[in-house]
Amino acid sequence: MTIDRIGADILRADRANRQDDARSHEGKDAAREVTRAERTDRVEISAEGRALAASEGALSPERLVAIRARLENAFYDQPEIAGEVARRILASGDL
Repeated sequence: MTIDRIGADILRADRANRQDDARSHEGKDAAREVTRAERTDRVEISAEGRALAASEGALSPERLVAIRARLENAFYDQPEIAGEVARRILASGDL
């Protein structure tokens, strides 16, 4: 069996062009990273939310540890899990 090198030069030229493009955009990417770093997320919990969390229906510390572990392991990023969470939220009427 033989392998013909048809188009090998085209692939190399395309790779070189992409590398040149990447070099020309390096300064722009660095500027974008600075902009991204300046943005921060923020969460505010209302007094009602705090009261609800302090009530009897609050999650146990063990349950919170389990949920945090699932978040860290990307458990909720699975499409079927995200879908089930969405269905349960809609069914609860909290929206």
